[in-house]
Amino acid sequence: MLQTDSNLFRIASNLSPQTALGTSTKSDTIDITSVGLSWNKSYSLQKFQLTTSIVDSRYKNFDYLNFDALNYSAAWNWSVTPRVRGVLSADRKQALNNTIQFVSVAERNVRTDTALRFNTDVDLGAAVHLIGGVDQARSTNELSVSQEGDSSVRSASLGLRYVFPSGNFVSYRMRQGNGDYYNRAQNTVSAIPNSFDETEHEFRAAWALTGKTALTARLAHFKRNHTGLAQRDYSGPTGDISLNWDVTSKIDLTAVIARTLSAYQTDSSSFIAGNRFTLSPVWRTTAHTSLRFNYDYLTQSYRGALPGSALPGNRQDTTRSSQLALDWSPRQSILLTLALQNQKRSSNVADSDFKSNGASVSAQLNF
Repeated sequence: MLQTDSNLFRIASNLSPQTALGTSTKSDTIDITSVGLSWNKSYSLQKFQLTTSIVDSRYKNFDYLNFDALNYSAAWNWSVTPRVRGVLSADRKQALNNTIQFVSVAERNVRTDTALRFNTDVDLGAAVHLIGGVDQARSTNELSVSQEGDSSVRSASLGLRYVFPSGNFVSYRMRQGNGDYYNRAQNTVSAIPNSFDETEHEFRAAWALTGKTALTARLAHFKRNHTGLAQRDYSGPTGDISLNWDVTSKIDLTAVIARTLSAYQTDSSSFIAGNRFTLSPVWRTTAHTSLRFNYDYLTQSYRGALPGSALPGNRQDTTRSSQLALDWSPRQSILLTLALQNQKRSSNVADSDFKSNGASVSAQLNF
């Protein structure tokens, strides 16, 4: 894939590249090459899946950002009997750290996220299933990030799911976890926690409203406590609702609304509350060509300022992103894509607004 970005580091619109970056440009062209392997195999009641890829990213102007990523997703869909089954999975993903939230213009900072999960589903009869599992998630950055430090979280969950004859379901699950921060720059911000506990109560549902419309929902209450640092604690509702609609035989539409809470620890904030709306229509113009559009509207509120902070709190950001993409698949093994992107943010904090435009062309060959 060949990709261009007019504002790679999301520099404020009123700042010159020379002032912000020490260079005459804030744009770049990225050459991304990836090689992947996908494997699926079933043995009786057992099913194994593996997807792995090596991604090579090369930047023309800011070549110190060049990096190679190893990503994978592996799963064993195990089954003792048709009524006792589950999934054991492992995932790894590497990418440059989010330049919108964690601006680092002088050095590369690659983030590595890994997860190991064991989930089980026991059919108790009368359409009731016992669900539960344990998992461990770990996030590591090349460079220390004070706002959201490297962390490791271990969790266990237990709940029930009711499955209707139609295949629709509703479920409740409680998850309890504990985690640790490590490799943090202690001198960059006040009141840096070292550990935390979290509790989540979650309801899920999947419902086919009609033959062409389906609704999935996740509604939860999340709470995170930091040992000895109650001022960093946060809690509240999270979740998402997704509507999938087959408008016609050639047009599909997906709409999503979501609420998120995430740690972002500075003197003027402890967490970010985000509200997102996404609209994604797809038009299959011919048997080999489709047109995709994605619009994303995100508002973020930075909350939990430390008492006595000299920096202003109550930061509010609004980010609008859109993408138009044309896919052409002359053969089942070949996919060519041309895409245009636009992103802009407005903020009540000085020098935080930005605009960015991009374009990409990619070719994918499957064997």
